[in-house]
Amino acid sequence: MRSRTKFFLTASVVSMAATGAAASPAGAVTTTLSATADTYARADEKRANFGTEPSLRVDGSPATVAYLKFDVPNFGGPPTWAVLKVFRRYPTATGITLRPVVENDWTETTLDWTNRPATGTTVIKATESTTDGWLSYDVTALVQTHGFVSFALDTGSGVRKTLRSREETAFQPQLVLDSVPLGEQPAVQEWLKGRETLVIELNNALVPFVQNTVDDAACHRLADAAHNMSVYPEAPHPRLDELARAGLASFEEGAAECLEGDYPDAVQLVTQGLAERTAAQDDLDALLQGG
Repeated sequence: MRSRTKFFLTASVVSMAATGAAASPAGAVTTTLSATADTYARADEKRANFGTEPSLRVDGSPATVAYLKFDVPNFGGPPTWAVLKVFRRYPTATGITLRPVVENDWTETTLDWTNRPATGTTVIKATESTTDGWLSYDVTALVQTHGFVSFALDTGSGVRKTLRSREETAFQPQLVLDSVPLGEQPAVQEWLKGRETLVIELNNALVPFVQNTVDDAACHRLADAAHNMSVYPEAPHPRLDELARAGLASFEEGAAECLEGDYPDAVQLVTQGLAERTAAQDDLDALLQGG
């Protein structure tokens, strides 16, 4: 079972009033992605499309280039390691090189030689397994953000190379990623550490509103605590910042009503804010822990 982050209030304000918030170390996470699209284009069959074939072909004569596309999840930062793996059907004495693809709007059922996407100048050579047919390319430098990323495979050799495509039943292309969960990234940990005292104070300030023991001092304490949380610097990740502020606007409104002497409305707004926090808790856990 995944541990709770205790980032903010969960089941009970009272039980958490004196505790801080921190995610349990999760370590690096390895994610293996399947291609969302793959195909190849041939210079001698300029209008032909090969997007549904079980094989990818690469050749220098006639020029034949394979294309692969993957959809990289949002890990809260770039992967620490990324490797493209493709499986060759037959041994080859000459190499297959990889280049980045500039655009990702191509589709495997429409790509041909005339509309093939442009490639970058970076050239990456394969590391070939000595025990099986896998070719591995270190593409860490090319996978620096989430979303679609595409690669092209080509060769200067006149000997055709055949690789398994995603339409095959086994040994399909893979993009293997190592990532550090958002909650383990140094900038996020520093941000979390910096707000722990503020979280504890806000939790304590909310207790009277849950226990219906509100007085003027409680109103001022909540107003100060909510304000300090609202002006704390934004999180290094926009989704984290959004989830971290869940309920905060309601707490500030509740404090304002409380200072005006309207305790019932203040309690109602605080209750609403707590519900907003509870609703955000699972998403926050998943974001910080990479789940």
